[in-house]
Amino acid sequence: MLDKVAFFVNAYLDLGIKERDVSYFSIWKSEKNGKNSYKYKNTLLPGKNYALASLYWIGKDFYVPFVDSPNPQAKHISDIRNAFEHKYSKICWLDSDEASIEIEDSLALHISETELKEEGMRLLKLLRETIVCLALAVGIEEYERHNASPDKKVLGLQLLKYDDKWKL
Repeated sequence: MLDKVAFFVNAYLDLGIKERDVSYFSIWKSEKNGKNSYKYKNTLLPGKNYALASLYWIGKDFYVPFVDSPNPQAKHISDIRNAFEHKYSKICWLDSDEASIEIEDSLALHISETELKEEGMRLLKLLRETIVCLALAVGIEEYERHNASPDKKVLGLQLLKYDDKWKL
């Protein structure tokens, strides 16, 4: 999901990052290093847009060494995602240590159903925060663009109101 946000930010803010090089980590840089290095057209300035700064710090949770991460639970979420994506997992219905000893497998990630639900909800809340920050960043950018050329019209968007019981 974070890489999808990066694709949107790259296109919307015209950063000039080639499609194969776009990632949530790469959008915060000003150039691609390595064999096929190149400079980006634009550079994100999180200090200029507070919502972009929020997106930057959400990314820090997952892209800095986890010892220094501001969110210590990000390591566990990252381990679960990595196991689902590249290895395999064993989800146990029982939360006891005795059950996990019986099914010992060093290649699999062992996780209880309860823990998976808790981490899933934690990740969904983080993704909701990311989407809200992205919407705020776009709003701030549109405001800046409107102030830069006030002769252009910006259409408003009516948002629906939802009761809190329908929200996560």
